[in-house]
Amino acid sequence: MTRISSATPSTVLRLSRRRLLQTALGSTLLATGAATLLAPARAWAATPAPNGVLNQLLPWEPNSLSLLNAADSAIASVAPKIVEGLVDFDLDMNPIPALATEWSISEDGLTYVFTLRQGVKWHDGQPFTAADVVTSLQILKEFHPRGRVTFAGLTAVEPSGENSVTLTLANPVPYLLLALMAEQSPIVPAHLYQAGVNPAENPANNAPVGTGPFRFVEWQRGSHIRLERNPDYWDSGKPLLAEAWHKVIPDLGARSAAFETGQVNLGGDSPLSLAEIKRFEGLENFVVERRGYSYSPSVISLFFNLETEALKDLRVRQAIAHTVDPKIIVNLAWLGYGLETPSPISPELAAWHKPDVTQYPVDPDKAKALLAEAGYGPGGKALVLKLVYSTAQTPDTATGAYLKQALARVGIELTLASSDQPSFVKQVFADRDFDMCLAGYNNGADPTIGVQRAFWSKNFKAGVPYSNASAYANPRVDELLEAAAIEPDHAKRKAMFDEFQQIISDDLPCYPLLSKQSVTIIAADVQDATVTAAGPKANFATTWIAAQQ
Repeated sequence: MTRISSATPSTVLRLSRRRLLQTALGSTLLATGAATLLAPARAWAATPAPNGVLNQLLPWEPNSLSLLNAADSAIASVAPKIVEGLVDFDLDMNPIPALATEWSISEDGLTYVFTLRQGVKWHDGQPFTAADVVTSLQILKEFHPRGRVTFAGLTAVEPSGENSVTLTLANPVPYLLLALMAEQSPIVPAHLYQAGVNPAENPANNAPVGTGPFRFVEWQRGSHIRLERNPDYWDSGKPLLAEAWHKVIPDLGARSAAFETGQVNLGGDSPLSLAEIKRFEGLENFVVERRGYSYSPSVISLFFNLETEALKDLRVRQAIAHTVDPKIIVNLAWLGYGLETPSPISPELAAWHKPDVTQYPVDPDKAKALLAEAGYGPGGKALVLKLVYSTAQTPDTATGAYLKQALARVGIELTLASSDQPSFVKQVFADRDFDMCLAGYNNGADPTIGVQRAFWSKNFKAGVPYSNASAYANPRVDELLEAAAIEPDHAKRKAMFDEFQQIISDDLPCYPLLSKQSVTIIAADVQDATVTAAGPKANFATTWIAAQQ
């Protein structure tokens, strides 16, 4: 077996940068809203405040605090501070130990053995054991939208000694290690969860018990989630913060003021309007951090509901594609914070992205001809479609307005339906009440982890967030995705994903628009907030607040 181990997390994380702590900024007026003065300039010491508090912005209220059966950005901003994964990844995507201290992989890639960290306790005092890992992976395999793909070939997971777990696979899973960090595969206590039982209604979801650096204290709905330092954390001397608050601020207009008045001091996933982000890039008392998103680039696509009668006709989908200009969306709606992509695999996953797939240049005349062939337009049927999108992702509103205007030029009437994120998820994935939707799918560090779920016919499951939104089914695509998931040879996997991307471009279950480039807004006194590939979704064990001089 090939044995892999790494330096301890604290050793790796000490290598992170130290931001310049001196700030000198006079009063400035806010660019939007009422004139409000910035806080006076402050000078910060290069030492942690003894009782530092992190106040992280949440753009919407999560449905729960469990990632066992959901893939939600708001949950992922909170949960990994409480629960942990077997491994973590540094900014260069090198694996580092978390609940597993080392691991070995058999030569045939079918057996993984993880040595578990000893002396770890759950926040309720119970000891962490191999049974917790076994139960967690079994639940993830059955109920998680990505886990159902990731662990599809997992035939057995069982203790193999007092402090180790063995995973046995039916076929090689070349990306498996990449899926074992907290955001993707959280390890939960077996004394609170049961394998084979849907975790969705478990009361522990709303008051989670973990092994992480912070313990859950309270959740005041519509206001905040409060965590406190875990004094028994296994990484001695951590965390460096006394508390970590997560403040729910769904109103976009209130978020800039929340940063500038100190109500929040960190927000990930581009929490402000893009115009405000550009303004914050010029403020000396804030850092606009672009790192921390390499683990999972996100592709924003226009998904077609293939259960809608008109959209079952490929010609209608092609007509829409020939009408929409992704360049306008990137430059005007997203203000350049994105990369055009003709494929659902992001250009940031360069090892797998295929740029030369079938493309649809803007051609209104061709679009009208295709619609006429399908029986729509002058002399045919009127075509009225409903586009739904979430207000949580601010450029979607501008994108929706552009799409309505663009499609009107070829005779398609588009009605816009916006809602908050939980309502959007319910409308699209549970109620199926949409014709088209704007949705961003995180690719993960490998296409099998994050891309397959959106196009695999076996992952069309009503009610499961960010599964197969289009209800797309193509036997050849299923064959390619399933083969790529177990193919250890990189060149062969690349060829499979290339063919997959070409078919998706021809079939058009969705029209990819851009690969989102996210940023984190960080106040100047918050240090070491971006030290792993998880960025703002990391555990923040080494994050600290600089003392004021």
